[in-house]
Amino acid sequence: MKRLIFILTTILLASCSNNLAYDASKNFKDNIWKEHNTVHFSVDQLDSLAKYDINIILRNTNDYEFSSIFLITKITKPNKTVELDTLEYLMANPDGSWLGTGNTVKENWLAYKHNYTFDTKGKYDISINQANRKDGNTNGVKNLKGITDIGIQIIKNKQ
Repeated sequence: MKRLIFILTTILLASCSNNLAYDASKNFKDNIWKEHNTVHFSVDQLDSLAKYDINIILRNTNDYEFSSIFLITKITKPNKTVELDTLEYLMANPDGSWLGTGNTVKENWLAYKHNYTFDTKGKYDISINQANRKDGNTNGVKNLKGITDIGIQIIKNKQ
């Protein structure tokens, strides 16, 4: 329940464009996210005294074969400190209907970091890899179909 409230709050805050500190996305050719295609976002240091919410924006079509998605995310700070996370997000309801908004392409706002501070001077690299696997298979999905693009939005929290 707390996660749902956070996601709804994040969406509400995102509608206030004056709090948007960073917004970028990357498209996938033929709507396929290849296994070793790491997506990078380069973020200049933001106000070190402020706190930010970082959201992953993921768009998918009906060609997406899974009910969830696994992501490996990494934030590399300018001093080379690394924050690594393995994340799972639901993409569909138990009845198979898609989560997210939109008709042909569904857009999902995935909460990534809450109250994050950019406390080191310089550029930050945020990278994302898909890490989906089929049941019973230890190898990753080489070509994850149905993902049109992925993006990052960083929203400054009101103080």
